[in-house]
Amino acid sequence: LCLHHYLVLAHSSPTTIFFFCLCSVAILGLGKTALQPWVMPDKNIAARSVLPVSLSYDHRIIDGGEAARFIVELMAQFQNFQEELVKI
Repeated sequence: LCLHHYLVLAHSSPTTIFFFCLCSVAILGLGKTALQPWVMPDKNIAARSVLPVSLSYDHRIIDGGEAARFIVELMAQFQNFQEELVKI
């Protein structure tokens, strides 16, 4: 079961975006991006944009490992986001 094939945009507001599965298997919540202190790899502290992300899913249908890989891939896509590649 591929999680990303089943997610659909359900609701959008200035602070939160919710995704849900048509068969109610998973819910992806994205919070509001905010600047927060962050420890950098060189041990310095800097302000970084942080996006709260939560995923809830029916563990009887979706394997936890697959859900974790989905979140890791989603975060990688957000971290490597290039606005010029998005055409709206």
